[in-house]
Amino acid sequence: MELTAYFDQGNKVIVVESVGEVNTENIKATATKALELSKQHNNNLLLFDITKCSVGQSATQGFQDMQNMSETTGLTLDYKSAIVYDPNIYPTDRARFIENVVFNRGNQRFKVFTDRHEALKWLKKD
Repeated sequence: MELTAYFDQGNKVIVVESVGEVNTENIKATATKALELSKQHNNNLLLFDITKCSVGQSATQGFQDMQNMSETTGLTLDYKSAIVYDPNIYPTDRARFIENVVFNRGNQRFKVFTDRHEALKWLKKD
């Protein structure tokens, strides 16, 4: 997986842009990059841009990875995370499924979007 990570000074959020497949290994690598930058910039607002990513594992594996997101990724409830995806590449039903798994485990600070502007607006709200 190809990763680009940076602190968006204008929006005051950590951004990680990925190219490749969404699978357990890549989820962990992406979260690690985000956590490193979060610590450096003392910022817990995270935008994961997977608009250039496809599904790389089964729905069952996705469920197992995200049912305890903090254990899998290190992303605790201290972080507010938005995922931006392209429904032409990554299926909406899969994105919503993952969002529901995380939400039903008590994390209301994780949401999926198809529009980056809407994701940023949601991240900065509060």
